[in-house]
Amino acid sequence: MAHCNTIFHHMLRLIPRHHFSKLEREHGTGRPPRTFSRWHQLVHLVFMQVTSRASLRDGVAALKARSSNLYHLGVRPVARSTFADANNRRPASFFEALFGLMYRRCQPLAPKHKFRFKNKLFSLDATVVSLCLSLFPWASFRRTKGGIKLHTLLDHDGYLPAFVAISPAREPDIKRAPQPQPTQRLHRRGGLRLHRL
Repeated sequence: MAHCNTIFHHMLRLIPRHHFSKLEREHGTGRPPRTFSRWHQLVHLVFMQVTSRASLRDGVAALKARSSNLYHLGVRPVARSTFADANNRRPASFFEALFGLMYRRCQPLAPKHKFRFKNKLFSLDATVVSLCLSLFPWASFRRTKGGIKLHTLLDHDGYLPAFVAISPAREPDIKRAPQPQPTQRLHRRGGLRLHRL
């Protein structure tokens, strides 16, 4: 019988597993998981994001429906409670470090813009993500509406995000641009202080 890997499998192959394992050891939380590893968690999270799943229950059910394809991804179906516990208890710093690793791998491969400028060109923009105020009371935005603001600084060399931050929905963009983040290095470009990954 002919065997063909899925497009999703080819996407996941872009993540080097030896680097993934190294980060897993560096960000360990004690005893290694018995069944639901960090790789399982990542595959589930990426699948739910790519397929626009509406909820955790929806994402787990969709993966169970494709259980015959999970073998080639190196994962198994998981109970919703196990997945929810992993998301709740494991620190997000691991995925932050994984994003930094993949970002550095993408930078040299990204296309360059065709314009020539004396200084580097960045674009700063933000979007408001609406949230239900009764479920997220900490994200108060208006009287009956909650929300957060996602600030993004786009580097036109390769069109990759050079800075991403989350703030209260009322906060203006310019307040977030000069503030350093724990995992970022500070660069000066034409007198403007910018923070890059």
